[in-house]
Amino acid sequence: MRVIRDRGAVDRPSSEVLFGAFFANIAEAMLVLDADLAVVAANLAARHALGLAGDGAGQDFRSFCGNQSCEPATCIFLAALDGAAECCEPDIVCRRTNGTSYPARITANRFEVDGSPLLAVVLHDRSESEATLEVHRKERILYESLFDLTPIPLREEDFSAIGKWFDRLRRRGVVDLAAYVRDQPGELIDAVMSIRTIRVNRAMIELMGADHPDDLDSFSRDQMTDEVLESFRN
Repeated sequence: MRVIRDRGAVDRPSSEVLFGAFFANIAEAMLVLDADLAVVAANLAARHALGLAGDGAGQDFRSFCGNQSCEPATCIFLAALDGAAECCEPDIVCRRTNGTSYPARITANRFEVDGSPLLAVVLHDRSESEATLEVHRKERILYESLFDLTPIPLREEDFSAIGKWFDRLRRRGVVDLAAYVRDQPGELIDAVMSIRTIRVNRAMIELMGADHPDDLDSFSRDQMTDEVLESFRN
């Protein structure tokens, strides 16, 4: 005998089973805490992040916080338990069971099960971000050292105001820029004076006979010689 089952009658996983599978396998480190901030459950990513052998049930989450992080973490959790919107603290240090630590961002949201308040906590490991920032910081220091010590006079400038100047001329219907600045030298002077100097190196300060980098932070009208203006016309 052949039995044909209605497709609508096929057993489907319950929402609890689906959520359990999602919680266990999501890549983010997630934990559930009770109102005393004890761990109720930790997914696989959280166990790895904190170095837990099991699910960590019953352990006070604050034991995984660095000494300076316990108070801010507690404030986040209590605010979330009081019903505040999603709470997060970017400067938490999490400590693994083996004693090593890493910077993390903790996000906490309150929910209830059978009337009991619980917290859904997500740990965002920021180690890679911190390492990237450190690399960028070192590269910036190297760049600034090379910029400052090179014997060639260098001047780093911000021309963003010039873009606004061009937009203004377009709205006025200017088509032949060379002819316009030749006939309106004051416009070119205003444009050049809008250029902001970000930094100059030692060689540039010496070349210009300045006492301090701030003396060269912008062009002055005294510097608007025919030679300077001609260089900008070209």
